[in-house]
Amino acid sequence: MTKKEITNEDLAKKIDAQGKKSDGHDQKFEVLAKKLDGHDKNFKKLTNEIESLARSVALGFEKTNEKIDNVDAKLSARIDEVEHEMKQGFASVDRRFDHLESKIAKIEVEIKDIKTSLARLAKRTIEDDDIFVDDIVLMQKRITVLEKQVAALKASKLQPNS
Repeated sequence: MTKKEITNEDLAKKIDAQGKKSDGHDQKFEVLAKKLDGHDKNFKKLTNEIESLARSVALGFEKTNEKIDNVDAKLSARIDEVEHEMKQGFASVDRRFDHLESKIAKIEVEIKDIKTSLARLAKRTIEDDDIFVDDIVLMQKRITVLEKQVAALKASKLQPNS
């Protein structure tokens, strides 16, 4: 027999020798497979826990956003209410000022008329003075009363509504 020729017996011995060697590898592969299976289970468990945590965080953000939206809506509504109240208040103050300005304008016209009348009376002769003394005194009293009213109206214009 030559070197290149292998008998069935030799081949069977080599296969047995390889089988014994592979038995050790098979055991190592089984241990490794068990370890990988354990790691795979741990990985799946961790993945599930992370997904659950992510869902919880997302739900928390949704609830927080809902609460912020609710607070925003309430604040917007209250701001609108306050703005409406302020506009009504300012409109009332504007009407009051308009009324006071109208009264003051009328009183000022009346004072001007009285002063014009007084100036005409002053031009009259001494003889007429005796006749019109009572009218002058009456007009001076009217002027005093009207000037007091103007002062009171001006003072009340500067004071807020009570």
